[in-house]
Amino acid sequence: MDSKIIFLPTIILSNLALFVWWYFRSSDFIFILLAIILINLATAWWINSSRRDWWSFALLPIIFTISALSYALIISNASVVLAIVVLAYIILVVYWRLIFVYVFRHFSYRPFSLERLFYYLSFISIFFFSAAAYGIKTFLDVPLWQLIGVILLFQIILTYLWSWVHKIDLTIVWPYSIALIVMIIELFIVVSLLSLNFNISGFVIASSWHGLSFLITEHLGGRLTHQRSRFIISLIIIIWLAVLITARWF
Repeated sequence: MDSKIIFLPTIILSNLALFVWWYFRSSDFIFILLAIILINLATAWWINSSRRDWWSFALLPIIFTISALSYALIISNASVVLAIVVLAYIILVVYWRLIFVYVFRHFSYRPFSLERLFYYLSFISIFFFSAAAYGIKTFLDVPLWQLIGVILLFQIILTYLWSWVHKIDLTIVWPYSIALIVMIIELFIVVSLLSLNFNISGFVIASSWHGLSFLITEHLGGRLTHQRSRFIISLIIIIWLAVLITARWF
């Protein structure tokens, strides 16, 4: 039997089992994390083992799933938790279906679909992960330095994915990558000192990474003008101000 026939059904069922496991036994979180990593690495190897970078296809669903489930752990509203779990499951299935089309049915693949999906999922992942980190710091009084280590690892993986998805040579992008990671870590520390709702704090980090990575991508592609950079920076600042002003009502 051609393995391509059973690929998508296997992904649907394995991820469904994973999310059901988390929903009813979230106390097994460490074992669930290991399962998330193994399932997605196995899926990436199955679909594209001929490529040297096959494992890169697994990184985005790994960090997205871990981020979503970590965020769901700090939410008290059961309906919101269920919505996050269902949405994360649907997005994972959509992601692997897109990879399936990209690898096996390239003639049906729409150009830049993977890049667009990466931007959406990267924003959601950073928001979930940062908000979860701030929430854990608030609720469990976890030392800031421990969270910085986790955020640093998360940023390194995400920054690698950003350069990989956009096919940017690492020898060219590494100074920008280091600068991006340092700026986000510094911002994470500064925001942690403010008395903000963890959702607001997570949004600040996510919008900052999204805006900075977009500016760097446009710069490396030779598409960034002074007028465009001022517009993007101004837009980010306006969004920040709007969020921070209304944050008092949360």
